[in-house]
Order: sequence, then structure tokens, then C-alpha cells
Amino acid sequence: MNETKLLLGLIRSELFPKEDCLPVEIGDDTLKILYNLSQKHDVTQILANVVIKNKLTKNPEAEKLLNSKKMLAVWRREQLDFEENRVYTLFDREGIDYIPLKGAVIKKLYPEQWMRTSCDIDILVRKDDIEKASDLLKEKLSFTDEGQHFHDRSFISKNNVHIELHFSLEEPFDKANNMLSKVWDYAEKKEGHRFELNNEFLIFHTVAHMQAHFAGGGCGIRPFIDLRLLSTKLDYSKEVLYKMLEEADSLVFFKAVLDLTSVWFDEKEHTSLTEDMELYITEGGAFGSRANYSAAVRHQKGGRLGYFLTRIFPPVSQMRSMFPKLNERPILLPFYYVKRWFGLFNVKWAKNISHEFIKKEKADSVSEMMKKLGL
Repeated sequence: MNETKLLLGLIRSELFPKEDCLPVEIGDDTLKILYNLSQKHDVTQILANVVIKNKLTKNPEAEKLLNSKKMLAVWRREQLDFEENRVYTLFDREGIDYIPLKGAVIKKLYPEQWMRTSCDIDILVRKDDIEKASDLLKEKLSFTDEGQHFHDRSFISKNNVHIELHFSLEEPFDKANNMLSKVWDYAEKKEGHRFELNNEFLIFHTVAHMQAHFAGGGCGIRPFIDLRLLSTKLDYSKEVLYKMLEEADSLVFFKAVLDLTSVWFDEKEHTSLTEDMELYITEGGAFGSRANYSAAVRHQKGGRLGYFLTRIFPPVSQMRSMFPKLNERPILLPFYYVKRWFGLFNVKWAKNISHEFIKKEKADSVSEMMKKLGL
């Protein structure tokens, strides 16, 4: 049995119901595989709801475990919503323009908002307001500052909720940055100091974010679900969206993604490209894999030598993300290269680096797929 296909069919029955024919029962061995696969892609709460609601298991222990995962997702969503509203209220009161991003927006398109899990809260503020906004989070809400990264400042609340306060949507090496840098041009003013992305840019940003993760090792199943909900539940101009995608050189990738969502949620036939994409995505999970990352970077750098040099001397943009002080003192770059090298020589690095020795066949296969996707 193809457990990936079964999991996607169960998700489809919950989120995009048609004339789906659910199995009468899922055996323990199959359910265990589905559970592990759903954990890998952070969609266990959806699996749990389908199985429990439709009584697809007669194993009380399995049902208890699934129910606990569902309740955990409900509780986690309540925590995120609580902290989101605290930040929004603060920024409205203090005159900070902001745009809710990613899960904070997309959750509303799911049958139940807890079905859309999030690792963190993503909020965009204007670049000129990042210092004031950061100080407010620390002084007024007692958030702990976790430091600055490539495009955001990271914070942790007392409830252990992670907040990414973005001052930009741009990504390292992302060719969509020419459009992402214009984000405020596509934001509409709402109540207080809240802005919301128009529907075309909301879909575009989702695609650009998928593209960045896909090129870095994989993005998992969930972004495909998000995109399916966005493209089927929102009113938007296809012409405007396609113009954005063309300007960002992302239209080929977008069309391939739509093809794969049609395979998964409309039961269309696979092509050789969608089969390769599915394998890459399912192997990588929600956060990609080192083997996928290694193959993807080798493609981008033109082979093993380019990949090796990138591992030894990462691009400046990546170093700035790893060591934010470089944004203020770029002259220290050589010092931080040395610091990074010494940090690599530990047991954890040795374990991780072993996953990067991939077969030539996989590297070539991923490279060919990336070429077809325009990446």
C-alpha cells in the first residue's frame, strides 16, 4: 500500500471533501506508518481528526494517542492566538504598522483553525520601526530577545511561544526578492495599524516561501495544502498573480506545484516531474533533509567542488544570518569564518555531515528536477 497516497486521501476527505471513499478501518501497522509520516510533515492533528471522527481504528491506545495530538494542536493554537492578539494590541496602541504573515492568516481558511499548526508567529513591521517594535516587545510584554537573523528579530514569550518579527520578506539566495522587497506596496490598511496583504500577493508570498524551502532541501506537504486552500477559497486575479510570478521568475515552479496539488487532491495522473517532486518532498519532511539540501546546493553551485567551497566559505548573506553582528561590522567576516570552522569540529557536526555524502544518482536526479522547475 502507498501510505503517502492514503495519508493525502485522508487529508483530502477532511479539507477538500468530494466523493471520497474512506477505508472502513485502518490496521494498526498501517496507522503507525501514517502516524510517523504525518509527524514528519506536521499534519498529525488532521490525521487524528479524520481517524477519530470516522472511527477508522478499533485500537483504544491508538485513538488515545491521536486524540492527545489533536488536543495538543488545539492548545497550541490557543497559545499562539493569545500572544498574537497581545502583539497586535500593543502595536495598534503604540502606532507600529504591522502585517500578519503565514499561519496567522492562512489558519482562517481551514475548517478549524487548530488544524493549521505553526512553529511560531510571523509578523512584518516596517524596517524603520524594527528597533522600536523590538523594544516594545521586551519592555511591555516581557519577551526575551533571541537575536537578529537575515530578515527578522526572534523573540520568546513567557509562554514559550516563538515570535519572528520580520523587517523584510527577502530570503538568502531567493530570486523572488525583487518582488518580495515591494511587500508594502501590496498591503491594504485595515483597522488600527494593521495591514493585510492583498490576495494576489498573499498567494505569491506563499509560493515564494515554498520555492525558497524547496531549493534548500524540501518544504513538506503542508505548504501545498495552504496553497490549495488559498487558490480555491480566495478571490484573486490570475492575471495579476501571474505577472508577479513572471517578474520573480517563479511561474514555472508555480505551475509544477499546481500540477502536484492536482495529483494529490484531484487524483490526476502523475507525470515524471510530479513523481520526482513527491519523492523529494516526502523524503525531506516539513523541514527538508540534509541529503536533499546537499543535492540541491550541488545543483546550484554546479557540482561537488562548488558545493564543497560553499560549505567552507558560505555566502556573506548566509554568514550575516548566522552571525548578526556582521551586519554592523562586515570587516569581521574573516574572523567569523574561522569561528564557524572551529564550531564545526564536534561530534554533532560529524554525525550531520555523514548525511551529506549522497550518491551521484540522487544528486543528478535532484539537479534534473531543479532544472525543470526553473530553480
